[in-house]
Amino acid sequence: MMATITTPLRAALLSPASAANGPRRRRAAPSSVRCDASPPPGSSSASFDPDFDKKAFRHNLTRSENYNRKGFRPQEGDAGADEPGVHQENGKTYTWGLVTVKLAEAYGFCWGVERAVQIAYEARKQFPEERIWLTNEIIHNPTVNKRLDEMGVQIIPVDAGIKDFNVVDNGDVVVLPAFGAAVEEMYTLNQKKVQIVDTTCPWVSKKFKNAVSPGFDPDVDLEKVGIANQTTMLKGETEEIGKLVEKTMMRKYGVENVNDHFMAFNTICDATQHGELVEKENWLPEGPVTIGVTSGASTPDKVVEDALQRVFEIKRQEFLQAV
Repeated sequence: MMATITTPLRAALLSPASAANGPRRRRAAPSSVRCDASPPPGSSSASFDPDFDKKAFRHNLTRSENYNRKGFRPQEGDAGADEPGVHQENGKTYTWGLVTVKLAEAYGFCWGVERAVQIAYEARKQFPEERIWLTNEIIHNPTVNKRLDEMGVQIIPVDAGIKDFNVVDNGDVVVLPAFGAAVEEMYTLNQKKVQIVDTTCPWVSKKFKNAVSPGFDPDVDLEKVGIANQTTMLKGETEEIGKLVEKTMMRKYGVENVNDHFMAFNTICDATQHGELVEKENWLPEGPVTIGVTSGASTPDKVVEDALQRVFEIKRQEFLQAV
């Protein structure tokens, strides 16, 4: 008999977080840097003159008929079934035989990520025949992105660092990811008369509003830039972004002065780059164990559950051998 995750722990692992309580974690939105004022050759995204009111455009877009950020009514059968049985529970501490599990207060999908993934899945059901595009990965998680790909949700192709919006046609559906999209991209999509499904985390949107000081002009006022990234992002992508920004600061301040104006922080976890998990049969100490559990904001709760299943099975085998 396999060890199983029972109702209270499954509920703690899989239940959505309450919007009223805000996200369990807050994730920083990615930023973009334009090296010069002119749009790159072949770019199909819009460029604005200095008098364009981005705030007014965004305000009007969010109130248009082709824009949705509230999601869709859940379809029948979406909810998973509960599993029966529990041995002992106490707050977020659960005990099965020799194993006591303590869940961290903040772990796994944050509220904004849960919301974005749910809306993206609902969009496929809401628009079963339409072509659906993503302007970027919905979240930084290969399992979720693979599932969306299998559902026919495509990421807008990128050529030499430039998104090709020419593949998007009138009547298509375009999903904006959890970490948002540039106003230029939203303007281009609006001009194409597509249905925009915006999954941007409201907490990210709030940060966008306060991200730039009034009157700040990066071409004039930007003096120093530091690059840091999530520990789980690909090192190659982070380095590529860093080199782009570094070259920009070199052109502005000179190669000899770049260290005074640019710094890159190595926050990437090397273990993440290889995607390797070393499993050992007897890596747990013998006898009763207490395990603290947490995970990143883009880690599906099912992954946490699978890890715990492995722990329970190891201790179950230990118990059977001792009998």
